[in-house]
Amino acid sequence: MSIRKHGKPIRPGPGVSKSHAALIIGLAAGLVMVAVILSFTHSTREVRLQNVETKDGVIYVRGESVPFQGDILDNYHSGKPLSRTPVVGGKVQGWCFGWFENERLEVKEFFQEGVSDGTRTRWYSNGQVRSIATIRHGKIEGLYREWHETGNLSREISMIDGKPDGQTHSWTEEGKLVESFMFKNGVRLPDSSAGSQTP
Repeated sequence: MSIRKHGKPIRPGPGVSKSHAALIIGLAAGLVMVAVILSFTHSTREVRLQNVETKDGVIYVRGESVPFQGDILDNYHSGKPLSRTPVVGGKVQGWCFGWFENERLEVKEFFQEGVSDGTRTRWYSNGQVRSIATIRHGKIEGLYREWHETGNLSREISMIDGKPDGQTHSWTEEGKLVESFMFKNGVRLPDSSAGSQTP
């Protein structure tokens, strides 16, 4: 048995039987077939937001009985992308993105089995970061920060289990401290002194 390379037959070299050569050729052909099948299997299905619905917390394409798996897309009237939401087994799973109509990112947020769980970043339409939050099982945890559109820090809040807990500060666009409070389990305590510090 021989195979051709650039139109010329290639025959097994010394010490390689025809049966071994046939086996190698068969394995190579099998690997190519597997690669082709996997390329189709791993292709991501995309549907428009208006074509999906949620039943008992599970996302379906309208008229289908199997939970949706793929990306949900939404667009502005202009046709520019508005959002992309990945779904696995009917649940939002992975990084979700939202854009302004000028095509700059508005929000990037990670979901785990339908629940926000990770980092959420929001931006202004000029590209400046608007806020950053760490989210655990749908609740903000740790230091939540907001910025003015100019880029100066606007607010810092210490969060535990989705509630303010600890020191909270607010600044003007010029960087002057205007508020400083203490919270405990979501309840504001008597005001602490607010100076003219800058972040």
